[in-house]
Amino acid sequence: MGLARTLMAATLMSLATTCGYAAPNAYVGNLAMDNVSVIDTAENAVIANAALGGAGGSWGVAVHPSGTRAYIGWFKGVSVIEATTNSVIATIGGGEGFGLAINPEGTRLFVTDRYSVPYRVRVVDTASNSVVASIPIAFQPTGVAVSPDGRYVYVATQGGSRVWVIDATLNDYASMPSLNLCAGDFSGIGIAVSPDGSRVYVATGNALCAIDARTGIPVVRIPLSLYSGWVLQLAHASFAWRTQSGYEKPLSNYRKFYI
Repeated sequence: MGLARTLMAATLMSLATTCGYAAPNAYVGNLAMDNVSVIDTAENAVIANAALGGAGGSWGVAVHPSGTRAYIGWFKGVSVIEATTNSVIATIGGGEGFGLAINPEGTRLFVTDRYSVPYRVRVVDTASNSVVASIPIAFQPTGVAVSPDGRYVYVATQGGSRVWVIDATLNDYASMPSLNLCAGDFSGIGIAVSPDGSRVYVATGNALCAIDARTGIPVVRIPLSLYSGWVLQLAHASFAWRTQSGYEKPLSNYRKFYI
């Protein structure tokens, strides 16, 4: 493979919207159920289904870098799960938690509120589970990802043909140039950043769009025959992981692309 990066497109089981990883487990949000599946990544087996207590289906998922907590977004907030007991220990209200991402230090959680008006990205202090900033976005925000150095927050939106870039030190995007989606792509859903921070990958509905993070110019567009939902960058490997929302597929159902 040399310097090529492996891009892996996958469909996850249990009508999943997205997932988070903390060795040795992955947390998969279940869109149609009131729980989140905990998967042993060594065995590719579900070892627990953590109840969310009336969430009515989960959307975004993020895992604290320490592996001690998982954050599960749903239509009325974000549930905080203690990883040892797989039980909810807190709830962050004030929005629906469509997309979630946490910075490398584990101090800030970024939450996209897709259906709240005005559209926004909330910034949560993970020590207190309180919202410390609210950043308005012109279009419906969907997926969110943080650069490996924690400096930038990338936000995909439903419409606008771009990716919004937030300066994480200022909690503002006014001084930051946006990234352009690939030609023919109008909206982004899931989003991921390469481990070196040089590329941003966006699932646009029927393709994966790779963008140069420095120049904001698309590098390659990979068409997909199936609806592309979420793109995830797992911390332990150099690949993006796409889920196909609304379908049940085994964990082994994936395709690799070399770019």
